[in-house]
Amino acid sequence: MSPIPKTLYPKGVHFVGSVPCDTTRETLTLLSKNLPDHIRRLPDGEPSNRQNFIFFQIALFRPYPELLNARVNKDTTTSGAALSDQKLREVRNYLSKLETGYDTAAIDSYHTFVTMRNEGVIPQGVRFQVSIPTPLNALSAAIAGPHRNLVEPYYEAAMKRALKNIQTQIPHEDLAIQIDCAHEFGLLEEIWRKPEEERFAPWWVGDLDDKQGIFDGVIERIVRFADQEQIAANVELGFHFCYGDIGHKHFVEPKDMGLMVKVAKALLPRLQAEGRKVSWIHMPVPKERDDEAYFEPLRSLVPILREGQTECYPGLIRESDEAGTRRRVETARNVLGDQVAWGAASECGYGRTPRSQMGSILEIMKSVAASVR
Repeated sequence: MSPIPKTLYPKGVHFVGSVPCDTTRETLTLLSKNLPDHIRRLPDGEPSNRQNFIFFQIALFRPYPELLNARVNKDTTTSGAALSDQKLREVRNYLSKLETGYDTAAIDSYHTFVTMRNEGVIPQGVRFQVSIPTPLNALSAAIAGPHRNLVEPYYEAAMKRALKNIQTQIPHEDLAIQIDCAHEFGLLEEIWRKPEEERFAPWWVGDLDDKQGIFDGVIERIVRFADQEQIAANVELGFHFCYGDIGHKHFVEPKDMGLMVKVAKALLPRLQAEGRKVSWIHMPVPKERDDEAYFEPLRSLVPILREGQTECYPGLIRESDEAGTRRRVETARNVLGDQVAWGAASECGYGRTPRSQMGSILEIMKSVAASVR
Protein backbone atom coordinates (compact mmCIF):
# COMPACT_ATOMS: atom_id res chain seq x y z
CA MET A 1 0.00 0.00 0.00
CA SER A 2 1.34 3.44 -0.94
CA PRO A 3 2.04 5.86 1.91
CA ILE A 4 -0.85 8.22 2.59
CA PRO A 5 0.06 11.87 1.89
CA LYS A 6 0.12 14.02 5.03
CA THR A 7 -2.48 16.28 3.43
CA LEU A 8 -5.00 13.43 3.73
CA TYR A 9 -4.29 12.69 7.39
CA PRO A 10 -6.89 13.62 10.00
CA LYS A 11 -6.05 17.15 11.08
CA GLY A 12 -5.25 17.52 14.74
CA VAL A 13 -6.13 15.41 17.76
CA HIS A 14 -8.72 15.74 20.47
CA PHE A 15 -8.48 14.77 24.14
CA VAL A 16 -11.80 13.84 25.71
CA GLY A 17 -10.91 14.85 29.26
CA SER A 18 -9.36 12.50 31.79
CA VAL A 19 -5.64 11.62 31.73
CA PRO A 20 -3.86 9.28 34.20
CA CYS A 21 -1.76 12.02 35.79
CA ASP A 22 -1.75 13.22 39.39
CA THR A 23 -1.91 16.95 38.72
CA THR A 24 -3.11 19.46 36.15
CA ARG A 25 0.46 20.60 35.49
CA GLU A 26 1.55 17.04 34.81
CA THR A 27 -1.28 16.53 32.31
CA LEU A 28 -0.73 19.82 30.49
CA THR A 29 3.01 19.15 30.29
CA LEU A 30 2.53 15.62 28.95
CA LEU A 31 0.12 16.64 26.20
CA SER A 32 1.79 19.92 25.22
CA LYS A 33 5.32 18.55 25.07
CA ASN A 34 4.33 15.55 22.95
CA LEU A 35 1.79 17.14 20.59
CA PRO A 36 2.35 20.92 20.57
CA ASP A 37 1.35 21.32 16.93
CA HIS A 38 -1.65 18.98 16.98
CA ILE A 39 -3.85 20.42 19.74
CA ARG A 40 -6.57 23.05 19.53
CA ARG A 41 -7.78 22.55 23.10
CA LEU A 42 -6.34 21.09 26.30
CA PRO A 43 -8.22 19.55 29.25
CA ASP A 44 -6.79 19.48 32.76
CA GLY A 45 -6.88 15.66 32.90
CA GLU A 46 -9.58 15.60 35.61
CA PRO A 47 -7.15 14.69 38.41
CA SER A 48 -7.93 13.52 41.92
CA ASN A 49 -11.60 12.82 42.68
CA ARG A 50 -12.71 13.60 39.10
CA GLN A 51 -10.80 10.69 37.54
CA ASN A 52 -13.85 8.42 37.63
CA PHE A 53 -16.36 10.54 35.73
CA ILE A 54 -19.34 11.64 37.89
CA PHE A 55 -18.79 9.33 40.85
CA PHE A 56 -17.42 12.14 43.04
CA GLN A 57 -20.85 13.77 42.76
CA ILE A 58 -22.45 10.96 44.76
CA ALA A 59 -21.03 12.45 47.96
CA LEU A 60 -23.30 15.46 47.48
CA PHE A 61 -26.35 13.31 48.19
CA ARG A 62 -25.06 11.08 50.99
CA PRO A 63 -26.48 13.30 53.76
CA TYR A 64 -29.87 12.04 52.60
CA PRO A 65 -29.41 8.34 51.75
CA GLU A 66 -33.08 8.03 50.80
CA LEU A 67 -32.20 9.90 47.60
CA LEU A 68 -29.63 7.32 46.50
CA ASN A 69 -30.32 4.22 44.46
CA ALA A 70 -29.47 0.73 45.69
CA ARG A 71 -26.29 0.61 43.62
CA VAL A 72 -24.66 3.33 45.70
CA ASN A 73 -26.67 2.97 48.92
CA LYS A 74 -26.56 -0.67 49.95
CA ASP A 75 -29.01 -0.11 52.82
CA THR A 76 -32.21 -1.30 51.18
CA THR A 77 -34.28 0.07 54.07
CA THR A 78 -33.35 3.65 53.16
CA SER A 79 -32.55 3.56 49.42
CA GLY A 80 -35.41 5.26 47.59
CA ALA A 81 -37.53 5.41 50.75
CA ALA A 82 -40.41 7.88 50.98
CA LEU A 83 -39.72 11.24 52.62
CA SER A 84 -41.83 12.66 55.41
CA ASP A 85 -43.09 16.22 54.98
CA GLN A 86 -40.45 17.50 57.38
CA LYS A 87 -37.67 15.52 55.69
CA LEU A 88 -38.87 16.76 52.29
CA ARG A 89 -38.55 20.38 53.47
CA GLU A 90 -35.04 19.63 54.73
CA VAL A 91 -34.08 17.99 51.46
CA ARG A 92 -35.40 20.87 49.35
CA ASN A 93 -33.49 23.38 51.45
CA TYR A 94 -30.31 21.31 51.20
CA LEU A 95 -30.62 20.76 47.44
CA SER A 96 -31.18 24.47 46.80
CA LYS A 97 -27.65 25.15 48.07
CA LEU A 98 -25.78 22.39 46.22
CA GLU A 99 -22.30 23.18 44.92
CA THR A 100 -21.03 20.61 42.42
CA GLY A 101 -17.35 21.61 42.48
CA TYR A 102 -16.96 21.57 38.70
CA ASP A 103 -16.41 25.31 38.62
CA THR A 104 -13.82 25.53 41.40
CA ALA A 105 -11.81 22.68 39.83
CA ALA A 106 -11.91 24.30 36.38
CA ILE A 107 -10.93 27.74 37.66
CA ASP A 108 -8.02 26.36 39.69
CA SER A 109 -6.77 24.41 36.67
CA TYR A 110 -7.12 27.43 34.40
CA HIS A 111 -4.67 29.37 36.59
CA THR A 112 -2.14 26.58 36.02
CA PHE A 113 -2.92 26.67 32.29
CA VAL A 114 -2.19 30.42 32.10
CA THR A 115 1.06 30.05 34.06
CA MET A 116 2.24 27.29 31.72
CA ARG A 117 1.25 29.27 28.64
CA ASN A 118 3.27 32.22 29.94
CA GLU A 119 6.19 29.83 30.47
CA GLY A 120 5.95 28.79 26.81
CA VAL A 121 4.93 25.19 27.56
CA ILE A 122 1.44 25.58 26.08
CA PRO A 123 1.28 27.11 22.59
CA GLN A 124 -0.50 30.41 22.09
CA GLY A 125 -3.99 30.01 20.64
CA VAL A 126 -4.77 26.74 22.43
CA ARG A 127 -7.97 26.94 24.48
CA PHE A 128 -8.52 25.56 27.96
CA GLN A 129 -11.10 22.76 27.70
CA VAL A 130 -13.58 22.12 30.51
CA SER A 131 -15.32 18.76 30.14
CA ILE A 132 -18.58 18.66 32.07
CA PRO A 133 -21.30 15.98 32.02
CA THR A 134 -24.97 16.74 31.54
CA PRO A 135 -26.98 16.61 34.78
CA LEU A 136 -28.68 13.44 33.54
CA ASN A 137 -25.50 11.46 34.12
CA ALA A 138 -25.32 11.89 37.89
CA LEU A 139 -29.10 11.59 38.24
CA SER A 140 -29.07 8.31 36.34
CA ALA A 141 -26.03 6.94 38.14
CA ALA A 142 -26.91 7.85 41.71
CA ILE A 143 -30.48 8.98 42.37
CA ALA A 144 -33.24 6.51 43.17
CA GLY A 145 -36.08 6.44 40.65
CA PRO A 146 -38.78 7.75 43.02
CA HIS A 147 -36.73 10.88 43.78
CA ARG A 148 -35.39 11.89 40.36
CA ASN A 149 -38.20 14.33 39.62
CA LEU A 150 -37.52 15.95 42.99
CA VAL A 151 -33.74 16.18 42.62
CA GLU A 152 -33.47 17.02 38.91
CA PRO A 153 -34.40 20.74 38.93
CA TYR A 154 -32.14 21.46 41.91
CA TYR A 155 -29.17 19.54 40.56
CA GLU A 156 -29.60 21.02 37.09
CA ALA A 157 -29.67 24.50 38.61
CA ALA A 158 -26.47 23.74 40.54
CA MET A 159 -24.73 22.54 37.37
CA LYS A 160 -25.86 25.67 35.53
CA ARG A 161 -24.47 27.83 38.34
CA ALA A 162 -21.16 26.04 37.89
CA LEU A 163 -21.24 26.72 34.14
CA LYS A 164 -21.96 30.39 34.78
CA ASN A 165 -19.15 30.74 37.30
CA ILE A 166 -16.67 29.06 34.94
CA GLN A 167 -17.56 31.61 32.26
CA THR A 168 -17.37 34.49 34.73
CA GLN A 169 -13.88 33.55 35.89
CA ILE A 170 -12.27 32.30 32.66
CA PRO A 171 -11.94 34.67 29.66
CA HIS A 172 -14.21 33.48 26.89
CA GLU A 173 -11.51 33.67 24.24
CA ASP A 174 -9.51 31.12 26.26
CA LEU A 175 -12.40 28.76 27.01
CA ALA A 176 -13.86 25.65 25.37
CA ILE A 177 -16.63 23.69 27.08
CA GLN A 178 -17.29 20.05 26.23
CA ILE A 179 -20.63 18.54 27.21
CA ASP A 180 -20.24 14.84 28.04
CA CYS A 181 -23.21 12.63 27.10
CA ALA A 182 -22.79 9.05 28.35
CA HIS A 183 -25.80 7.78 30.28
CA GLU A 184 -27.95 9.27 27.53
CA PHE A 185 -26.78 6.48 25.24
CA GLY A 186 -27.27 3.76 27.82
CA LEU A 187 -30.79 5.07 28.27
CA LEU A 188 -31.54 5.30 24.53
CA GLU A 189 -30.06 1.84 23.94
CA GLU A 190 -32.59 0.62 26.56
CA ILE A 191 -30.09 -1.22 28.70
CA TRP A 192 -32.42 -0.38 31.60
CA ARG A 193 -34.56 -3.32 30.48
CA LYS A 194 -31.92 -5.52 32.15
CA PRO A 195 -32.65 -5.79 35.90
CA GLU A 196 -29.07 -4.95 36.89
CA GLU A 197 -29.11 -1.78 34.77
CA GLU A 198 -32.51 -0.39 35.73
CA ARG A 199 -30.91 2.83 37.00
CA PHE A 200 -30.68 3.95 33.36
CA ALA A 201 -34.50 4.03 33.01
CA PRO A 202 -36.06 7.35 31.94
CA TRP A 203 -38.20 9.10 34.54
CA TRP A 204 -40.04 11.67 32.41
CA VAL A 205 -42.42 9.33 30.56
CA GLY A 206 -45.30 7.32 31.95
CA ASP A 207 -44.96 4.65 29.28
CA LEU A 208 -41.54 3.05 28.89
CA ASP A 209 -42.51 2.01 25.36
CA ASP A 210 -42.87 5.68 24.37
CA LYS A 211 -39.63 5.75 22.39
CA GLN A 212 -40.24 9.19 20.89
CA GLY A 213 -41.04 10.69 24.28
CA ILE A 214 -37.89 9.17 25.72
CA PHE A 215 -35.76 10.47 22.84
CA ASP A 216 -37.30 13.94 22.99
CA GLY A 217 -36.65 14.09 26.74
CA VAL A 218 -32.98 13.29 26.23
CA ILE A 219 -32.56 15.96 23.57
CA GLU A 220 -34.45 18.56 25.60
CA ARG A 221 -32.21 17.98 28.61
CA ILE A 222 -29.02 18.35 26.57
CA VAL A 223 -30.26 21.49 24.81
CA ARG A 224 -31.30 23.30 27.96
CA PHE A 225 -27.82 22.65 29.41
CA ALA A 226 -25.89 23.66 26.29
CA ASP A 227 -27.86 26.41 24.58
CA GLN A 228 -26.83 30.04 24.28
CA GLU A 229 -28.53 30.93 27.56
CA GLN A 230 -26.03 28.69 29.34
CA ILE A 231 -22.88 28.93 27.21
CA ALA A 232 -21.85 32.25 25.69
CA ALA A 233 -21.52 32.49 21.92
CA ASN A 234 -17.79 33.28 22.06
CA VAL A 235 -17.05 30.23 24.21
CA GLU A 236 -16.34 27.17 22.08
CA LEU A 237 -18.82 24.33 22.59
CA GLY A 238 -18.30 20.65 21.80
CA PHE A 239 -19.86 17.29 22.59
CA HIS A 240 -18.42 13.97 23.68
CA PHE A 241 -20.76 11.05 22.97
CA CYS A 242 -19.89 8.04 25.11
CA TYR A 243 -20.81 4.37 25.50
CA GLY A 244 -18.97 3.95 28.79
CA ASP A 245 -15.45 2.82 29.62
CA ILE A 246 -15.58 0.99 32.95
CA GLY A 247 -13.08 -1.83 32.66
CA HIS A 248 -12.47 -0.56 29.10
CA LYS A 249 -15.86 -2.01 28.15
CA HIS A 250 -19.00 -0.36 26.82
CA PHE A 251 -22.29 -0.71 28.62
CA VAL A 252 -23.52 -2.00 25.26
CA GLU A 253 -21.68 -2.34 21.95
CA PRO A 254 -23.01 0.11 19.35
CA LYS A 255 -23.93 -1.75 16.18
CA ASP A 256 -22.89 1.34 14.21
CA MET A 257 -22.88 5.12 14.56
CA GLY A 258 -26.59 5.30 13.80
CA LEU A 259 -27.89 6.31 17.23
CA MET A 260 -25.11 8.85 17.76
CA VAL A 261 -25.86 10.37 14.37
CA LYS A 262 -29.58 10.47 15.20
CA VAL A 263 -28.83 12.39 18.40
CA ALA A 264 -26.45 14.74 16.58
CA LYS A 265 -29.05 15.41 13.88
CA ALA A 266 -31.60 16.35 16.53
CA LEU A 267 -29.15 18.41 18.53
CA LEU A 268 -26.87 20.34 16.19
CA PRO A 269 -29.46 22.00 13.91
CA ARG A 270 -31.53 23.04 16.93
CA LEU A 271 -28.58 24.70 18.61
CA GLN A 272 -27.36 26.22 15.36
CA ALA A 273 -30.83 27.66 14.67
CA GLU A 274 -30.56 29.50 18.00
CA GLY A 275 -27.20 30.94 16.97
CA ARG A 276 -25.19 28.50 19.09
CA LYS A 277 -22.25 27.20 17.04
CA VAL A 278 -21.05 23.69 17.88
CA SER A 279 -17.29 23.61 17.31
CA TRP A 280 -16.72 19.86 17.56
CA ILE A 281 -18.30 16.49 18.19
CA HIS A 282 -16.58 13.30 19.35
CA MET A 283 -17.94 9.79 18.78
CA PRO A 284 -16.48 6.46 19.96
CA VAL A 285 -15.32 3.69 17.63
CA PRO A 286 -14.91 0.17 19.10
CA LYS A 287 -11.42 -1.25 18.59
CA GLU A 288 -12.60 -4.09 16.35
CA ARG A 289 -14.71 -1.84 14.09
CA ASP A 290 -12.70 -0.72 11.10
CA ASP A 291 -15.48 -1.69 8.67
CA GLU A 292 -17.36 0.89 6.64
CA ALA A 293 -20.72 -0.40 7.91
CA TYR A 294 -19.95 1.02 11.35
CA PHE A 295 -19.10 4.48 9.99
CA GLU A 296 -21.73 4.58 7.22
CA PRO A 297 -24.42 6.50 9.20
CA LEU A 298 -21.89 9.30 9.67
CA ARG A 299 -22.14 10.05 5.96
CA SER A 300 -25.62 11.51 6.42
CA LEU A 301 -24.33 13.89 9.11
CA VAL A 302 -21.72 15.44 6.82
CA PRO A 303 -23.99 18.21 5.43
CA ILE A 304 -24.88 19.35 8.97
CA LEU A 305 -21.24 19.28 10.06
CA ARG A 306 -20.20 21.20 6.97
CA GLU A 307 -22.93 23.83 7.33
CA GLY A 308 -22.15 24.38 11.00
CA GLN A 309 -18.36 24.22 10.49
CA THR A 310 -18.28 21.53 13.17
CA GLU A 311 -15.12 19.45 13.54
CA CYS A 312 -15.65 15.69 13.82
CA TYR A 313 -13.40 13.50 16.00
CA PRO A 314 -14.08 9.76 15.69
CA GLY A 315 -12.42 7.67 18.40
CA LEU A 316 -9.92 5.95 16.10
CA ILE A 317 -6.80 5.62 18.24
CA ARG A 318 -5.95 2.65 20.46
CA GLU A 319 -2.81 2.07 22.45
CA SER A 320 -0.25 -0.36 20.96
CA ASP A 321 -2.38 -0.70 17.83
CA GLU A 322 -1.01 1.56 15.13
CA ALA A 323 -2.01 -0.85 12.34
CA GLY A 324 -5.61 -1.02 13.56
CA THR A 325 -5.66 2.73 14.09
CA ARG A 326 -4.58 3.28 10.50
CA ARG A 327 -7.35 0.97 9.26
CA ARG A 328 -9.92 2.93 11.23
CA VAL A 329 -8.47 6.21 9.95
CA GLU A 330 -8.73 4.96 6.37
CA THR A 331 -12.35 3.92 6.82
CA ALA A 332 -13.23 7.26 8.42
CA ARG A 333 -11.56 9.03 5.51
CA ASN A 334 -13.65 7.05 3.03
CA VAL A 335 -16.80 8.36 4.73
CA LEU A 336 -15.75 11.91 5.69
CA GLY A 337 -13.20 12.63 2.96
CA ASP A 338 -12.35 16.31 2.66
CA GLN A 339 -15.95 17.45 3.05
CA VAL A 340 -15.60 18.42 6.72
CA ALA A 341 -12.83 19.24 9.17
CA TRP A 342 -12.01 16.09 11.08
CA GLY A 343 -9.29 14.82 13.35
CA ALA A 344 -8.41 11.84 15.49
CA ALA A 345 -9.14 10.92 19.08
CA SER A 346 -9.25 7.92 21.34
CA GLU A 347 -12.53 6.27 22.16
CA CYS A 348 -12.92 7.85 25.60
CA GLY A 349 -10.93 9.59 28.30
CA TYR A 350 -7.78 8.02 29.73
CA GLY A 351 -8.59 8.19 33.44
CA ARG A 352 -8.63 4.40 33.79
CA THR A 353 -5.73 3.82 31.38
CA PRO A 354 -2.37 2.78 32.90
CA ARG A 355 0.08 5.67 32.70
CA SER A 356 2.55 3.30 31.03
CA GLN A 357 0.32 3.18 27.93
CA MET A 358 0.24 6.94 27.37
CA GLY A 359 3.53 6.96 25.46
CA SER A 360 2.16 4.54 22.89
CA ILE A 361 -1.07 6.52 22.54
CA LEU A 362 0.69 9.83 22.00
CA GLU A 363 3.15 8.35 19.50
CA ILE A 364 0.31 6.84 17.46
CA MET A 365 -1.55 10.15 17.54
CA LYS A 366 1.51 11.92 16.21
CA SER A 367 2.02 9.33 13.48
CA VAL A 368 -1.53 9.33 12.07
CA ALA A 369 -2.59 12.98 12.45
CA ALA A 370 -1.42 16.13 10.71
CA SER A 371 -0.62 19.29 12.64
CA VAL A 372 -3.06 22.19 13.00
CA ARG A 373 -0.39 24.91 13.07
